[in-house]
Amino acid sequence: MNALQIPLDKRPDLLDMASTEYDIVSETPAEKTLVICSAPRTGSYELCRYLMAAGIGIPHEYFHPQFANIFGPRFGIEGNPLDGPNVQPYIAALRKNRAQNGVLAINVQYWQVSGFLINPPGNSLFRNATVIHLFRPDIGNQVTSWRVAMNTGIWDYSGRVTSDKRPYPAGLDERIKQYEEDLKFVAGEDTGFREFFARAGINPLFIIMSTLFHAAENLVQLIGDALETPVNESALKAMIERSKPYPRDEAAYKRATEGLAERLRYRVFGQE
Repeated sequence: MNALQIPLDKRPDLLDMASTEYDIVSETPAEKTLVICSAPRTGSYELCRYLMAAGIGIPHEYFHPQFANIFGPRFGIEGNPLDGPNVQPYIAALRKNRAQNGVLAINVQYWQVSGFLINPPGNSLFRNATVIHLFRPDIGNQVTSWRVAMNTGIWDYSGRVTSDKRPYPAGLDERIKQYEEDLKFVAGEDTGFREFFARAGINPLFIIMSTLFHAAENLVQLIGDALETPVNESALKAMIERSKPYPRDEAAYKRATEGLAERLRYRVFGQE
């Protein structure tokens, strides 16, 4: 049964937030749109939890195939919700089933935009939307975090495995090649967004990851003001208090970069 009000007394992970517990059914579609454009490993799910607690939508990766295939059938979409003719009905269903206080909030990566939203439904979604670009300056740590998540299948604080585990190649040369491909993908997500913004005439609110974790209340209030949506300050503070750094598996981080540093530096500068 769909919940009349989402729970605010716990810290949900990305699978919890995809459950029916976080559906709010309304006959009136949400008129406001918030789009969080985030590269991988930028803390976007923490921002989703803060916004949800504050009453600003129920953000999720609705255009990730893994989750679209959960939400779409639940809301009556027949077939793949990310298939061309199904995208507009899918967005319309989200506006009636996954919005809060008149706001549909979406967390999206560039590969999802380029794969599923470069079309009229995407144009409608971004038109008059409040757009955030969540950015992480420390690209080395960012790509390592992404490699760990790909290897372990763990993408959120809870430690639940939510994707297939990708092994590291056995040989050093193969691991270096994999690292450089991973780096190109992660860096390309930000580059892709910036090119997309320029072409689409979008001027996003630019947020650095450290601001999210050091000034969350001010940041969420800023977003609420941009959307002209009141902030549930007490629920937001409670969610922030539940927040804590993701548990770091030191062995997993070591495996992600083991033996790579000197070889990668040599490929940049050559022999000293």
